[in-house]
Amino acid sequence: LVHSSNLLVRCFEPGTKKIAKMAGLLYAPTFVMVLSKAAIGLWVTSVWSWRLRIETSFRAEGAKNLVQEFQKYGFPMWVMQLVGAVKGSCAAMLVISLLYPVPFFTLLGSAGILFLMCVAVGSHVKVGDAMERSLAAACMATLALIILAIDIIDPQAAAVDLVINSIGLLTALACATMVIFSYQKGDYNLDNYERLLEA
Repeated sequence: LVHSSNLLVRCFEPGTKKIAKMAGLLYAPTFVMVLSKAAIGLWVTSVWSWRLRIETSFRAEGAKNLVQEFQKYGFPMWVMQLVGAVKGSCAAMLVISLLYPVPFFTLLGSAGILFLMCVAVGSHVKVGDAMERSLAAACMATLALIILAIDIIDPQAAAVDLVINSIGLLTALACATMVIFSYQKGDYNLDNYERLLEA
């Protein structure tokens, strides 16, 4: 046990990055990157699937669903559809990068989420929402920034192994399940949503 703990400590000493990276999740930047990618994938998918119709504390003040939230921000429905497609694609790229180490997916996925979440925070500010309503978007932006920073500073941290593949597979299955159930329930038919009265 003492020998194992000494080996682990030596893995994190400067100059032994290569050994640590071979240990997959034991390498701190890889661990943080994997958790951040999975968290963004699961969070974004939940918002754009089973939580589409749910009133949450992170929605714009007075919005009961995502359609009403985009109405509150003053965006037309095509913007909501475009944001959903882009945000879903960026989150999917991050999840896929847990299965296959595609540097472009990590870079584009995290940059896209960072941009969209900054726009989301700005939208909350624009309509005068309380700061706590921006908390989820700010957290996702922070995670995306962390992924982006690690990817730029230490691209090898995005390497995958069997454990990371397993996390990626479980995350992908959970995301796919959420989308399939929402599709079956008709959540993607925007005509079925209660909307705000047009002024």
